[in-house]
Amino acid sequence: MGLTLSNANFSAALKAYGISEEASVSSVKAAAVPDSYLLTGINASASLSNFSASLLAEGLTATDPAKVKASFKAAGDVAYSIDVTKPGNTEITLSQSQSGVTAAAYLSAQHLYLDASNAAFVNLINGILGEVTSDESQSYSSISGGKYDFGAVLSPDSLPILSSETISSIQGFGTQMAAVVNEFSTYFKAVQYTDGSYGLSISLTKNDLMAIALNVYNQETESSAASLPADVSSLFSGLTVTSLSGGIVYTDTGLKSVTTDIDVSYLGTLADELAVMDNSVALSSTDAAKVVSCALKISGTINVLTGSDVTVTIPDLTDYTAVDLGS
Repeated sequence: MGLTLSNANFSAALKAYGISEEASVSSVKAAAVPDSYLLTGINASASLSNFSASLLAEGLTATDPAKVKASFKAAGDVAYSIDVTKPGNTEITLSQSQSGVTAAAYLSAQHLYLDASNAAFVNLINGILGEVTSDESQSYSSISGGKYDFGAVLSPDSLPILSSETISSIQGFGTQMAAVVNEFSTYFKAVQYTDGSYGLSISLTKNDLMAIALNVYNQETESSAASLPADVSSLFSGLTVTSLSGGIVYTDTGLKSVTTDIDVSYLGTLADELAVMDNSVALSSTDAAKVVSCALKISGTINVLTGSDVTVTIPDLTDYTAVDLGS
């Protein structure tokens, strides 16, 4: 069995400014709104671009550890930036950008091997460790790049990795998907291909999301409202849905691929957020107008491989250094 992902991209951003004027602070403290939530300003972004990965395994139903082997490989460009203002104007700033990050792991002859020789990968991990521990005034041990053998990690008692119950569940995937289609047929489009596989796709607009939210609202309140409450509707007014779609291809025996294309953003104010959280809070006009924004983009396709399509290639492991995990 195997999974492959190629040329995937992910990015997320969040910007929110906390309250600052005394009138707003006093009103928040008198209400049931967490001080730390409103008194914190944050400007953050993260991205994972040109990302590819593969996870391949053989012998998942075997009871002999020697017959189990697997490989995992990943590569991409990573960047993040976080600027947080805590109560009392305490600043936390974290940022890093690494291109060409790669890592790999192998399971062979019961041993687990890790290839952490890529400089960008080492810099990324050490950068994260250093930034996290510096905020807590703690020391940390940096990792060294290299290739490592962590010894035997499989035993007969832990096998098989996939039980007969798990295999039956995977094989019942087609039936499960048919039930999903029947329940949400308004939003899904289904097709059957000439090779016997099936396709299922979904594409939602902002109006679709509002209709779903209204349906949930009516179910929870046991009502039959024709529109959402004004405070909830105001949140949707700041929502932009450029793309919110996805699709899967499957057969009667399992999933073949999953495709995702998400591009959504939101632009609102602190007043909009508080209207939903607690209407008793009175913000100053300056604080009420402060911007709250976020954005999310995800795109990529995961392919599921089975049978003869899966070939696990193990490289020469003689130059991997043994690591004693018990020391």
